[in-house]
Amino acid sequence: MKRIIKYLIKVFFGAAAGFAVWMLMSVSIDRLLDFVMPAWFIAERAAIDRALDTTSDPFSPTVLFLSVSLLINAVAVIAAGYISVVLSKKRIVPPYLVGSSIAILIFVLSFHTPLALPWWYRILAAGTVIPMALLGAKLSKR
Repeated sequence: MKRIIKYLIKVFFGAAAGFAVWMLMSVSIDRLLDFVMPAWFIAERAAIDRALDTTSDPFSPTVLFLSVSLLINAVAVIAAGYISVVLSKKRIVPPYLVGSSIAILIFVLSFHTPLALPWWYRILAAGTVIPMALLGAKLSKR
């Protein structure tokens, strides 16, 4: 029984650390892009915020902005999968746990922004999370 509890604690803390790394990297890269390209990145995000605040303000984000957002998410999720495996020393469960928790969060938040983001972006954002977390776990084997 002690072994099972020890295993679950390692898996939980590995997944929690991976989730924290995902949040930290997503926000950090986002802020870095704000600093490096303020005219473009901040303007796109401000348009999303206006579209969320009022239903009358139409918004169509550029494909480049959405692609950069997907790339930021992919890099952060790969790092989360990597960290979850390295810290927990378990190869199978933590990346699935961190990937599915991030995917569920993205899926739930996509209902908060039904008009601001296109459907293909929401599917790609939530659907690529678990494979990216598994890629990060695979990179930890090297």
